[in-house]
Amino acid sequence: MKKRLLAISVLLMSLVSCNVNTSSSSSSASNTSSSISSSSNISSSSSSTISSTTIAPSSSSSSNSSSSTSSSSSSNNSSSQEDDIHVKSVTIKNKEVTTLKVGQTIQLNVEVLPTNATNKILNYSSSNTDIASVSFNGLITARQSGNCIITVSSDDGNIQDTLAIEVISSTVSKFDANFDSSVETITLKNTTFYKLILGKSYPLNVSFDSTDSKDNILEASFSIDGVVSFDPNTNIITPLKKAESVILTLKVRGTNISKEFALKIINEGEKDTSEIVAKLDSSKEKEERLTVSQYDVNLDFNTLDINENRTHAVQSTKFNIHKNGTDRLMIGDTTTTTSYTKYGETNSEENSYNSHIFKGMSDGNYYEYQVLDNGQHLVTPYKKAIVDSVSDSKTQITRDDALTRSTTMIMNSHVGLSEIAKSHFNGLYENSIGFGSIPMYFGGLGLGNLKTVEKDNIVFADTSFIETYPSSVSTGEVYFNHGEYKFNSDGILTDIKVVSYVYDNTYYDFTTKELKENAQYREMYSTEYKQIFGSLTTIENYELNPNNLYFTSYTPVLATKDGYEANKFEIGNYYYISYLNQQPKYADSRIDSIIIDEVSNSEVATIEDAGRSIKIIGAGVCKLTIYSLKNQVKTELYISVNTPSPSSITAKVNGKETDDQITINAGEKLENISFEVLPSITLQDVDVTLEGVGELTKNNNNTYTYQSDIAGKATITATSRLDKTIRKTLSINVNEKKEDLSFIDKILATTYVCKDTSMEHSTDITSNRLEFVSSTKAMLYIEANEAQFTYITEYDVTIDETNKTITFNSFNLTNGDYDEYNYYYLPTIKTGIAYKISDDTKSLESKLFFLEDGTEYDISTLDSDSLLTYYFEAK
Repeated sequence: MKKRLLAISVLLMSLVSCNVNTSSSSSSASNTSSSISSSSNISSSSSSTISSTTIAPSSSSSSNSSSSTSSSSSSNNSSSQEDDIHVKSVTIKNKEVTTLKVGQTIQLNVEVLPTNATNKILNYSSSNTDIASVSFNGLITARQSGNCIITVSSDDGNIQDTLAIEVISSTVSKFDANFDSSVETITLKNTTFYKLILGKSYPLNVSFDSTDSKDNILEASFSIDGVVSFDPNTNIITPLKKAESVILTLKVRGTNISKEFALKIINEGEKDTSEIVAKLDSSKEKEERLTVSQYDVNLDFNTLDINENRTHAVQSTKFNIHKNGTDRLMIGDTTTTTSYTKYGETNSEENSYNSHIFKGMSDGNYYEYQVLDNGQHLVTPYKKAIVDSVSDSKTQITRDDALTRSTTMIMNSHVGLSEIAKSHFNGLYENSIGFGSIPMYFGGLGLGNLKTVEKDNIVFADTSFIETYPSSVSTGEVYFNHGEYKFNSDGILTDIKVVSYVYDNTYYDFTTKELKENAQYREMYSTEYKQIFGSLTTIENYELNPNNLYFTSYTPVLATKDGYEANKFEIGNYYYISYLNQQPKYADSRIDSIIIDEVSNSEVATIEDAGRSIKIIGAGVCKLTIYSLKNQVKTELYISVNTPSPSSITAKVNGKETDDQITINAGEKLENISFEVLPSITLQDVDVTLEGVGELTKNNNNTYTYQSDIAGKATITATSRLDKTIRKTLSINVNEKKEDLSFIDKILATTYVCKDTSMEHSTDITSNRLEFVSSTKAMLYIEANEAQFTYITEYDVTIDETNKTITFNSFNLTNGDYDEYNYYYLPTIKTGIAYKISDDTKSLESKLFFLEDGTEYDISTLDSDSLLTYYFEAK
């Protein structure tokens, strides 16, 4: 057992010292029969980091060391057993090899006799290990030119043999090795990498300057083991595993002549982030030399709020870019649909709307605004003056910047699609898209798992990264991002699509970092951009013209500090000028200021904030004179402080109160029309307007005269200047100017009213009127008290001029539900009866009922057996 331990100890020491400058090594020699060949093979040395083969001696040796020899000992350690068999001779059998070139190796073939010696351990040594070294098992390595002696000696008896070795230098003075020109390269931080694809092999183009072709042998070493192999016989490189960076060193055997290559080992089609950035930089240069005529932007967001309510919003915008002279402008039409689902519910609230975006130049200014179809601004509109040199960035912009903003898609200060795409690989939270900053990127945290592949001019990028780990207040967030970047044949980016799926610990294991099967995302964000190149067109008379931001008319109002329209004014408070009913509908005071220029009573109000507000300082009535800034549109607004407010307005003709409806003939005048605001102590000023046929003239005594030469209808409206909600309306029916109207024409020219108490100002009915719109059609208007609604019933009628009767044949409630109509006890004219009409057509009979549970009841008596006769009189 002692000898077995000794052998193992020597072996371990030899392994440790085999590359150190030592003078001897030892090994257990093989039992070799006399018939074994003494020939040997020579091989080149190799570093521990490459794949090369040392050619072993061609003679085979069988190891016969067994437990039966454990009692053997050397002559220095005599065995106490008398049957030890001692070594008699040690012979190097391959002494014919006496010359090696630097880097070559030779395995000594040593014979120990007798073959059944008990202790056959051999020791090897070199007289000069700088010239040639020998390992514990007899492998000689030529290191530098010179001569030395290799000695082998037995452990038992120190029986020796020697071999004289001459080491000579390689004849190679230089070499060159290169990859084929088809191998793609990439330069990163001044280092050029060769991109090698897994599954392919790469023969090197190698040349040598030497006098002996046998010296033309390369050795290879790699900075990382196991990722690349090299075949010195064929000079072929074969990638084995994916790696970001591997340094290949090629060296001529036996020399210090070498060459290095930086390698990237990738899957086919994969791209490095730097390559993508370089591709986008190249795209940007080409993009800037072209003209974009259209952008398409599509957004799709599916999000949850803090209460787990879900909103799914889809928005599509098409931007067209135009030129008007030296101005450029971008007009976008947007369609947005949203679906809102409350937590725990299945039904969703759907909404859809259109909006329009303007970004461009006009009349020396740059504008940006977004409006709905009804004119409402969705975001604060702004304009900047175009100047040569900017002194105030809030109100000024250079022409170059204005041109860029008017013609180019900009996202978070990144100009153009190529720059936007490049930002996705920079690792910042670049996509602020209305839901905060969403990490829809592939750099930063995303670099760790990033895979980029290019196929058919499309770069595909995929990554995932943990944004937030689960905690007591969070279920965690992990993002799975997918991007597609499409380039045209000229290498210019034309399309971007990025989708980000967000998962929490419901479907993602934050420990194993694995996504579960059939995972459902918690949130989703998708952005798509597309640009189309082409010439710009001129656009004229377009609705989004910035000129439509400036007022041509408006109704001034005052607002409280909270933004609500003020209907009462208190001393000490401030009120701010605003507007309603603006024309054009896009006009906005944030572009075209509205200024209070004068107050008629400085004891009631004072002008503040450069005309943008007033302060109430006392009681009374005050008139404000107001202007829009650009077009100087003048309006007036009356306010009343601690004085009675208007409650109603009455209309008078020739000093007498008149009905709301008046009938005259064409050519006749309606004179001395006046209006009184109640109570009489309030401000009497009213604004009077006319719609319809005829003309309205204001007289010197504040009365009005109306006249029309043609038949038709007209409406005169008086509105209190102090309270715009207080109005009085007169409806005027102008009949044809004819002396010999027919019986039917007289009926058609007359409006009839039933004056019965059950039909006029009753509990159920506010007002009524009956009009014949043709010889076969009549319309009954009933204004219901409780419903606060005017119902319109259409009747088919037959007028008998000979017998002077009217028969109502059938009816249809045109604007409501008939059951609801009867619920309010509203009247229906009994059909199928020939009702008498007076010779002058001023009065006609009717029977009126309401229906309940299928039974007809008289409108007044509530009798179901018989219906009274009611009279409609000419108004």
